[in-house]
Amino acid sequence: MTTETQIQETSASEGALSPAPAELSTLLTDAPVEASADQNTAQQPPALDAEGQAPEAAPQGAPEEYADFALPEGTTAAPESLDELKAFAKKHNMTQEAAQEAANIGAAAVARVQASQMKQIQEAQATWMKQARADQEYGGDKLNENLASAKKALDTFGSPEFKSLLKESGLGNHPELIRAFVRVGKAISEDRLISGTVNPAAKTDARIFYPNSKHN
Repeated sequence: MTTETQIQETSASEGALSPAPAELSTLLTDAPVEASADQNTAQQPPALDAEGQAPEAAPQGAPEEYADFALPEGTTAAPESLDELKAFAKKHNMTQEAAQEAANIGAAAVARVQASQMKQIQEAQATWMKQARADQEYGGDKLNENLASAKKALDTFGSPEFKSLLKESGLGNHPELIRAFVRVGKAISEDRLISGTVNPAAKTDARIFYPNSKHN
């Protein structure tokens, strides 16, 4: 073997990588992978509130029993309707907050219906009053005089409950009801002027409104 050959073999031997010790190889194989940024974020503890307390977990699912629902001021609901709402919320596993929101939506819907009905009643009353003022029998220039006769009939035969009903329902403005009381009022006045006794025709009109009245 020449000196040049020995140098080449020695250089090749020194440049080759020696196998890693068994202990080092095991450590390299089993070394944990460095956690990613997302993993580090997921492992962070929850943020604390201003008082240093961990925030409460959001409620999940229906409670054992629903608390009473808070309804808008002036709004009432039948107990059976509230029971039906609670049963519906329980069936669909709604939280107290979700059930309350459903109650709010229902109350708003009822309020819209009531407002629409009231508007229709007011429009109807306005139409009735217009028709009464223009009525050919008792309206026009003689309206006030005829209304006085109608009021006399109402005061004579109408109970406080009946008067309250006419006022609350608005039916006291209906042209046909006014017509009936105008006629009754005139019949009463004519009977008293002529004979001072009860006219059979007037008595018949009174019975239409109050069959059990002592005035019949």
